[in-house]
Amino acid sequence: MPVVRISAKALICRDRRLLVIENHNPELFYTLPGGGQESGETLPDTLRRECREELQMEIEVHDLIFARDYIAAHHEFAHLHPDFHQVELIFDCSPIPGARPAPGLRADEHQTGFRWLPASEIEEAPLYPRDMRAALAEYCAESERPFAKAIYLGDIN
Repeated sequence: MPVVRISAKALICRDRRLLVIENHNPELFYTLPGGGQESGETLPDTLRRECREELQMEIEVHDLIFARDYIAAHHEFAHLHPDFHQVELIFDCSPIPGARPAPGLRADEHQTGFRWLPASEIEEAPLYPRDMRAALAEYCAESERPFAKAIYLGDIN
């Protein structure tokens, strides 16, 4: 029976650069740090755990910025996971003072590292969710965050 998975993602921008997870399967692609919520965990707890696992980094969790559905059957990877449905909640986050990312000790299967992706490169980078590239580039390019409240993006890839 198909279920809806809840996922929390960290939007970490510093000096007009976005912290992304580097993956290969087999080609290079990037994702935001984060992952699936476990039973009994708050969304901020999920983000803190995932950033420790993927980046060995402690973070502070701030405002909810974006929310999206990902219903695989509607997108390019439908043949891989036709019943997959994920709700992704993307929060503005920041490293705690002095924290720096490092290779994850409990990285995901395809994770090969991380990168600080310049805002000027985000729209052309192999970053998923693909349809969020422009909004992420805008968000990281601004010295003051341009969004005052969360934006629901619908079912996007």
